[in-house]
Amino acid sequence: MVLRDRVVDEFYDDQYCDLCETTRNPEHGVCYYCDECRCAAHIDCVIPKVDLEQHKLAEDLMLRKLDEEIASVEAEMEAVKKKLKVLMTKLEGVKKREMR
Repeated sequence: MVLRDRVVDEFYDDQYCDLCETTRNPEHGVCYYCDECRCAAHIDCVIPKVDLEQHKLAEDLMLRKLDEEIASVEAEMEAVKKKLKVLMTKLEGVKKREMR
């Protein structure tokens, strides 16, 4: 389908959107059209409108989950760092005893 400024179908008196099957006014401008299959459609039928509020809520939820996952991994890393520090201290003690 190609975006067109105007599409007037010579074969029908009434002009229809082939997707939603409602009357369309060819004088109202832009629509999508396929020359091969002679299919004409409203822009909104080909590319549906996005509910920005719903999209924003979904995006916020996804970001909140990512923040929680990041915080969890950071906490786990801190615990590992503390354990590593304890192990390093033990290793230094063992090395000092070995050198005596």
